[in-house]
Amino acid sequence: MTLIGQAVSRLRKEKGYSQQQLGSMVGMSQQAIDRLESGRTGHPRKIVQLARVLGVSPDGLERGDILPAAPVLTEGSGQPIIPLPAPVFSLGRDLPVLGRAQGGAEGNLVMEEGAIDWTFRPADLAGVRDAFAVYVTGTSMVPKYQDGDLVYVHPSRPPRRDRFVLVETSDHRGLIKQFIKWDEDILVLRQLNPEDTIRLPRARVLRVMLIIGSMDG
Repeated sequence: MTLIGQAVSRLRKEKGYSQQQLGSMVGMSQQAIDRLESGRTGHPRKIVQLARVLGVSPDGLERGDILPAAPVLTEGSGQPIIPLPAPVFSLGRDLPVLGRAQGGAEGNLVMEEGAIDWTFRPADLAGVRDAFAVYVTGTSMVPKYQDGDLVYVHPSRPPRRDRFVLVETSDHRGLIKQFIKWDEDILVLRQLNPEDTIRLPRARVLRVMLIIGSMDG
């Protein structure tokens, strides 16, 4: 077990969190937390979020030095207060997962009308009507997204150049790509692995939706 793994395990247990609960608060899966605590993962990408939720500094957590984070003094009282972390995810699974792999081309997924699963809602989607998540399929967007990652989709926020999007095609397939532009009636997208430019005629595109975050699979 690594120093950071030992620290995360100890602090998590002291706060009474399960691996699933801690993962939901920082945007990691239960399996990712387990790999971290058992030493199979070295330096997590979410170390800042982990440190915030566990009440220590990121540097200290990385070293296994789990002294409390520096307190904040309130004006006038002089009493130290450790600020509580802002909620990163909802406490309940209220966000539908609407995409799943079902054959087809590399990276394609099937868009479902009904939920195939439910997951925790990230703060950026709090109160957003018709928000949802999908599972990444294939390796066409590595290193940005791995096969099995979960991505969170804002259904109405307009895409911007170089942001990552979920495109729903007229046959209800989903493509996760990098948005480049609309070139008149042609949607121009970038694929990462292998690097390629994809062009879809507007007639084949139902929706282009912004991806606002992801969770490791």
